[in-house]
Amino acid sequence: MSALAHRAALSRTVGALGAVLLLDAALGLGFGGHRTAALAVGLAPAVVCVLVALARFRLGVLAFAALAIDAVYPVPVDWSLPFPGGVNVFLPDILAVLALVAWLGRRTLGGRDAERGSLRTAVLGWPLLLFAALVLVAVLRGHERYGAGLLSIPLRLFAYAGIGGALTWLRPREAYRGIVAVFYLGAVWQGAVAVYLLATGGSEASTEPISTGGYRVLAGSTALFLSGSLLLALLNVRREPLARRQAVHLLVLAISLFGLVLTFQRTTFAAIGVLVPVLFVCLRQLALRVLAYLPLCAPFVLIAALLIPAAAPQVARTLERRLTASPRADASVLWREKAMSDVWEQVRESPLVGVGFGRDSTVALGGTRIVLHQDPHNQFVYLLAGGGALLLASFAALLLAYVRDATRRLRYATGDGRVLVLWSLAMVFVYLVNTATGIVLTSETLLLALWVLLLLPAVVRPEPEEAVAAERVAQAPLPAVGHAA
Repeated sequence: MSALAHRAALSRTVGALGAVLLLDAALGLGFGGHRTAALAVGLAPAVVCVLVALARFRLGVLAFAALAIDAVYPVPVDWSLPFPGGVNVFLPDILAVLALVAWLGRRTLGGRDAERGSLRTAVLGWPLLLFAALVLVAVLRGHERYGAGLLSIPLRLFAYAGIGGALTWLRPREAYRGIVAVFYLGAVWQGAVAVYLLATGGSEASTEPISTGGYRVLAGSTALFLSGSLLLALLNVRREPLARRQAVHLLVLAISLFGLVLTFQRTTFAAIGVLVPVLFVCLRQLALRVLAYLPLCAPFVLIAALLIPAAAPQVARTLERRLTASPRADASVLWREKAMSDVWEQVRESPLVGVGFGRDSTVALGGTRIVLHQDPHNQFVYLLAGGGALLLASFAALLLAYVRDATRRLRYATGDGRVLVLWSLAMVFVYLVNTATGIVLTSETLLLALWVLLLLPAVVRPEPEEAVAAERVAQAPLPAVGHAA
């Protein structure tokens, strides 16, 4: 399809969508006080048009949206649509379903490119099927024993793999450009939000103080997003030959580091503290290029070091307490210990197959009883309690399939594809470290982003005429990561 014809088709689609939205309003008004029915009937035609447009044009925007959700504060993205039976549908649910249904439509009606309509990755093979089957068994067990809902959080653990439909037709260059745009613009936005909140004394997170005292300026989930922009900027500094473009990447790196500090997220600090030295060692010239800019950055670092404590003295105090607090005086650590002890009793009760998802318990802390949903902020223990050692082992198999697939593609990836695979590996490490101390698997936005990261290396494919040579390279010993692309 020519560019002119493509624009004409897009214009017709946009016009049709506008007409359908007017029809939606009329249909919605016709149902009066029946809110759920009005919403479902009113949105149905628009959803159909969106699916057709996505199937016809770009699905990748859904994957980029999944990665960008945690960077759009103060736009509310944690809303949900209530349905009968206590089921709540969240924005990540909608994105995953749209990606899967649009993929099916384009695969069926896509014409010439339908043959490219599959992600050939081991992650979507038997490891996912085994993981999904064991999750379903644990969900059914919880439904029978505790009356937990069937359409519950654990189902998202495997259902969000549907976001892979949005990655299917992406090429490495398109994926790279989209991810750079999302994370660079998101980092700049979060930097501006941080400055505003510092000036006004506000917080992006809840109004509750953190366990060591003080308040987060930026939310804890934002730390994961800013880790992505920081790591992406580092990888781009290494591959960019032009000094002025390196300066752009270094600026994004500085903004990301500034925002990351203001999240006071210790787990993410630790993950980045491990990854950055590893990147410096493995990627030749990266450390040299960063160090070469330090003399230029020194005046700005000095100005920031003088201004921030004067303008917002609470930041330095909060950061110091956050990094030096004794575990015995940290309410968060004490709560996690009690929660871990309680959930571990469930593991002991049924270590092989688990007790099923949906078993609640309470923990007393400081005279207050807190309800646990099998989640002691260690999501590996959450899986172990709900589905036992079998479920945890299947999750490990899924991760091993991802690492094997990513490293295999790294052997023949070049340019943008190489950056995507390296960045994916680094970000999955950050997410898994946070999984051990946070709520990655039970947060809809974080879980959907994790699935995008797990499937992202699959967009790096050898061209058909290069397939044989690429396979030979894949069988050779893995070269040093620092080799030039």
